[in-house]
Amino acid sequence: MKRGSDFDKYEALQLAEELVRCASNAHHEKFTYHSVALQEIRRRLHKPEGQFKAFFLVFFLRPPLWEGFAVPGQGWQELA
Repeated sequence: MKRGSDFDKYEALQLAEELVRCASNAHHEKFTYHSVALQEIRRRLHKPEGQFKAFFLVFFLRPPLWEGFAVPGQGWQELA
């Protein structure tokens, strides 16, 4: 990722689209999460650059909030 001042939301959108394509081709377990995140990012394309960047970072650079919590019937998992 570039420096904060070099962030371009259209380039970030292209990176997210590529991530979803790769996840789809690889049948990756997080394909659905990334697909939904991409839809949410597209919905926020009209936001100012700083707000868009904040959404992008939350959706694509942080693990999902539910990751690392207990799964019913499987006991506790370690936090990621």
